[in-house]
Amino acid sequence: MKKCTYCGRENEDQNTRCTGCETELSQPAECSVPEPLQAVRWFKIYTGVLAFCYLACAGYGVLLLDDPAERVLGIALQVISIPLLIACSLPLLLRPRPWLWTYDLVIICLGMTSACFLIFAIPLLLAWLKPQTKSYFGKT
Repeated sequence: MKKCTYCGRENEDQNTRCTGCETELSQPAECSVPEPLQAVRWFKIYTGVLAFCYLACAGYGVLLLDDPAERVLGIALQVISIPLLIACSLPLLLRPRPWLWTYDLVIICLGMTSACFLIFAIPLLLAWLKPQTKSYFGKT
């Protein structure tokens, strides 16, 4: 059996094209495994950096609590940063599940709201939408 490097479907040995997506099957099957793992690895780096930024914002919010004039800003930074810190930290701790692919997609889109992360989020989003990455999470 030949495994399609694009969609992951098992095909008969005599097939030259995948029966699911019509991709040519001349490439070796080993190429399909590293790509999703690389996308997942880059996602973990991406979400780790996002979590660190939210941690820094929350820490700065704590520093602002000492100044009465800046106290409201400090509270606002904490109210916004702490939930986002938790949301970005969860994918680092959880094992791949079908629902986690969707959750991670939301985290990627969350990073797209910042111009600083946009240049990283777009290629990551394109890799995330590939069938190999979906199959890594068990999503069909």
